[in-house]
Amino acid sequence: VLVGSKRTKSVELRELISRRLRAARMAWNPNQAEVARILDIDPRTLSKYEGGKLFPDEAFVVGFCEASDCTADWIYLGRITVALPALLAARIAKIEPDLIHQPTGCLLYTSDAADDTPCV
Repeated sequence: VLVGSKRTKSVELRELISRRLRAARMAWNPNQAEVARILDIDPRTLSKYEGGKLFPDEAFVVGFCEASDCTADWIYLGRITVALPALLAARIAKIEPDLIHQPTGCLLYTSDAADDTPCV
């Protein structure tokens, strides 16, 4: 959808959510058919979610997050928080590195150094 020469925010948001969802599913490891079976949805619906053709509904996101240990913060906002298991976060970062945003002044891996600024 084009408005003037810019795409609408909802299209951009839907595409980001679909990429995050796909990355989380791939990091979790099941294929689309397995996830559809686990969550009792039509595989074509999942394909549309991951392809950016449909926004995933809240019930799906909750079920997906419960089954995969992903977080809604990642799916909706692109935030990797301490609630997201480290292994899943690392796999997501490997699959879709350009979706990972590092806030300025925040270190992804902190050490015992006193000058480290922890992520919030």
